[in-house]
Amino acid sequence: MYSYNTYTGTVTSGSDGVKESVVYPVQAGLAGNWGTINFGTNNNSTSTLGDQIRNGVTEAQMKAEFPATGTLSLDQFSDGIYFHTFRGDPGISAGIKDDLMSIIGKPVTIPLYDLSGGNGNNAWYRVVDFAVVRIVAVNFKGNPKYVIVQPALTTDPTAIPGDPQPGGWSQGGLVRLFLSR
Repeated sequence: MYSYNTYTGTVTSGSDGVKESVVYPVQAGLAGNWGTINFGTNNNSTSTLGDQIRNGVTEAQMKAEFPATGTLSLDQFSDGIYFHTFRGDPGISAGIKDDLMSIIGKPVTIPLYDLSGGNGNNAWYRVVDFAVVRIVAVNFKGNPKYVIVQPALTTDPTAIPGDPQPGGWSQGGLVRLFLSR
């Protein structure tokens, strides 16, 4: 159990009542793959993944992944579901531990998938949504190794609302709230 202090931006041991989720290791993953994706690059090196963890995806990587618009979107539709298929990034390296540690307590957006297939360099993930989380714990030493997250909120002045999904705003999407007096 971990606790996030909104005033100091720090994470400490102890419960704050916010549910946590273990994102690594996954109980049912793909052979040779734990759930990272290749985003806009064929280079699945530890340094590329680490740079994306610390600094985000570059404009060139965004354009390579989404050549039609250059913006993050669920650009495919089938059987009533909007999605985007990403190639998998095989394996996990202790080399990204420091990168993950560097963003503990910071809100980050992660992809959520419902289907996956292949293995190793041929893995793929059907991403159906994105969630904002904050990493609260990382351990790559001994057993168990883990990455634990909590739900988080963020603001993004660059977010562009897209077409509403069939279920409306309650099924996900961007909601803008304005406080006024």
